[in-house]
Amino acid sequence: MGRARRKNRYIWTGPYEFDIESIFSGTSITVRKELETNMDQCYSTDGQFWFKHSFELEPIYEKKVFLVVEGRNIEIDKNTLSKNSTYFADLLNSDRTEFPIENVICSEMKQILRILDSEPQVPNVFRFPAILQLAENFKIPSVRLFIEFYLMLYDEMPLKEKIEMADKFGMNNLWNNFAML
Repeated sequence: MGRARRKNRYIWTGPYEFDIESIFSGTSITVRKELETNMDQCYSTDGQFWFKHSFELEPIYEKKVFLVVEGRNIEIDKNTLSKNSTYFADLLNSDRTEFPIENVICSEMKQILRILDSEPQVPNVFRFPAILQLAENFKIPSVRLFIEFYLMLYDEMPLKEKIEMADKFGMNNLWNNFAML
């Protein structure tokens, strides 16, 4: 027997905001949309309004793209990378599925992507300078912040190197942390 597909539920939770439960393993997202003036399109149960409004959700699996680094394909979620980087938001703004990235070491690019993952992984501290340089080149400030806060919390790197990185990459929180020492 096949698995029954759930219908999308559209719940008005406040002005211009809808919560949607999709068929993709219970994924929930919020969509902002103007409230329709045609009240025949909705009904109320227990004080909540439910709207019969149709629009299509782009399936999650269609958002996967490949970065081609050193001839290797690295699969990444297009939305995740676009949200974290203005560089990649511009680059990935097309229907292509493969994007060559030049002059980058594959393992360093993978480290950046692991930091952007929903369960981030900390790279070896001695790779931080190279990763920070890539993050700066690709305009990914969240990677810099991740590494900056990691350096504030852990003493795995000599103080001199921390100071040099704070200066080179504009890590103001790390500088403020030095001032408190």
